[in-house]
Amino acid sequence: MSDDSHSLEVKLWRLAEILAAAKRIHSSLTLSEVLESFLDIAIGEVGGEGGTIYLRKTSPDGLVVAHRRLPSKATVDQSGHCDRLAGEALKRNETTQVTDKKGDATIISLPLRDETGTGIGVLQIYRPAGSELDDGDRLFLKELSHFASLSIRNAQYHSDSLVKARLEREIAVARDIQLGTLPREMPALPGYDLAGLSRPADETGGDSFDLVPWGDSGLMLLLADATGHGIGPALSVTQVRAMLRLSSRLRSGLDDVLRHINDQLCDDLQSNRFVTAFIGLLHSNEHVVRYHAPGQAPLMHFHAATGEFEWYGASSPPLGLFPTTKIKEPNDLRLAPGDILGLITDGVFEAENVAGNMFGKERVAAIVRECCAEPCIETTRRLMDGVDRHCGTVPQADDITIVLVRRLSQDH
Repeated sequence: MSDDSHSLEVKLWRLAEILAAAKRIHSSLTLSEVLESFLDIAIGEVGGEGGTIYLRKTSPDGLVVAHRRLPSKATVDQSGHCDRLAGEALKRNETTQVTDKKGDATIISLPLRDETGTGIGVLQIYRPAGSELDDGDRLFLKELSHFASLSIRNAQYHSDSLVKARLEREIAVARDIQLGTLPREMPALPGYDLAGLSRPADETGGDSFDLVPWGDSGLMLLLADATGHGIGPALSVTQVRAMLRLSSRLRSGLDDVLRHINDQLCDDLQSNRFVTAFIGLLHSNEHVVRYHAPGQAPLMHFHAATGEFEWYGASSPPLGLFPTTKIKEPNDLRLAPGDILGLITDGVFEAENVAGNMFGKERVAAIVRECCAEPCIETTRRLMDGVDRHCGTVPQADDITIVLVRRLSQDH
């Protein structure tokens, strides 16, 4: 057989090996299986004694060990030397061969790149000291790494899609749980019309509300708005609502409710997290709302007799910032016939249109004044529709919650 025929035969044999190796790697679905197959094939075909596959994480030069098979005899120095060699090979985008510090092994580092040429990791093989890769070995590893890089990317995409699907299912469950804590129907309170509506900006939101019968003629009103929106804030406001419900079973007073919720949130929340809230007790016999508004503003009071609005500010810092030392006297708000108390989160007031203009208090007031004689549920819907029309194509940026309490006219 001539040298050319022998060379062609070797090339064909190598090609068959590469294709068989690629088929074996591509048959794996999970990342761990792909990495294991890739490393086993690479070590076996070039006479290696062990090896490591590094994958890039976070920063362009940041590598982590994804799969490693050490030689049966500890001949390779693993004290960070191999890691540095892998990082250098990826950075320089070239295959390197370096003798181990102990002189017992040759460390071969081969960059792995995806179809766009982006470095995704490094293949490192440990061979006996003094052994060099021949041209056939280099070609084999180059082609094998190409197929392996595609399989690694596919496995990562597959894994990411599974994780995303699982998170979406878990978030859907969390959304159902959170929405399940909102009142399914408004409690019946003689002389009053009540309505509440909440729409999160994400799958779960950082707003919540509740209306809880309190004693013979009382109703506890809660509006809670945690910093941010999503699962974390949703947990915070759900916790506030749960503590309020527990307080109702213990027949706690208004100040005690505020103290216990605040101090528990101080223990539980990180320093940059807090909850603004309205916690008020409506005495329906006296038509007075006695309340605390830690961080929650503005509060809307529509006076039916004059058609005018009063807007009240927060009464104290938000919940969860400082442990309770002294509680200020609660504020009193008296509702005359036809008056409306509006508890509205900043997702309404600060909703912006394409020009960057906020919805604001004036637009809220205009809708409430126009609908003041209608059922509160209709007014909440009109407010929500007004916000949507104002924002147009701009996505909802913050959670929206509206709670309205209207004292009925004396002839009802």
